[in-house]
Order: sequence, then structure tokens, then C-alpha cells
Amino acid sequence: MNAKRLVLILVCLLPACLPAADAPPSLESTSLNETAAAPTPTITVDTATKELITEYLALRNEPGQFRGGEWHDAVDRWMGRKHTIMLELGTRLGTGDFSCTQLTDLLQQPDHSVQGGDSLHDLIQTLPTYEPPQNETARYLVYEWRGTHDFLFFVCEDGRITTSDWWYAGE
Repeated sequence: MNAKRLVLILVCLLPACLPAADAPPSLESTSLNETAAAPTPTITVDTATKELITEYLALRNEPGQFRGGEWHDAVDRWMGRKHTIMLELGTRLGTGDFSCTQLTDLLQQPDHSVQGGDSLHDLIQTLPTYEPPQNETARYLVYEWRGTHDFLFFVCEDGRITTSDWWYAGE
């Protein structure tokens, strides 16, 4: 008799524990163009990449010349430590194997998340070898190296990071 009551209680309470079918998507998912149908990332992050991410996050917060501070070799110099780490992270994370949410969980929120009509979007479109995504809802997740002067961007398309590239002012 007690087992029947337990089953009855569970059957009654279970719907309250499940998400509503008509619940709106979360703000984070909506802002990164992610849908419930987006595939799960197919690879995990290896230890070397995790170490690079940790170092990048520490350097990301270091002020340099392009963030109103003094010149800082590790942050501002061409092929300085921040630049080389970001180059490597672009290569490792811009493969199409990661979801947009996983990328922002790893690297934190981008400095800018842009679509058509934004000035950074327009800059990216001028890259001579860059082929823009066909999906009009694609977003560019921009991580500044030296402000908006030079930056790494990831293309977030249908909930996935499809590629990464760089914008350099080229002065």
C-alpha cells in the first residue's frame, strides 16, 4: 500500500519538476542565438586549453595602453603573451565543435556581441578573405585584444561557433 501512495505522489509532483513546454528561452540563449535543438559540443576542453583560458582571463583584466593604462608588454605588444594566447584560443575554440554558450562559459561574456548594422560588424565584413555567414541571425562574439583596434571574433551561428578570425587595424 505504501508503494502505491509513493507512486501516486511522484506522479502528481513530477510535472511541477519539469520545465513548462511553453517556457520562453533563457536570456543567455536568446542573446547568443542558441536554440534547444543546438547540438551538444562534440569535444571536451583539454588541460592545455584550460590553462590557456585561465591565463587569458587573468590578462584580459590587465590594463594596457589600449584600455587607458600604461604600455604593458604582455598585454599590448604584437605577439605578446595575451596576443599569442588569443591566437591559440581562436584556433582551438573556433573549430565548429563548441556551442556559443560553451564558448562564453569558457571565455566569459564577449566584449561585444554584434550583428548587422553595428560598426564592428561592418569592419568584419570588410576583411578581404572573410566570407560572411549566410545565416542573417549569425552573431559575432568579439573579444578585444587591444580595444576595438585589434580583436578576435567568433561566429555564433545556429547555436554553434562555426569559425573565428581577427580584425587588425593594420597600422
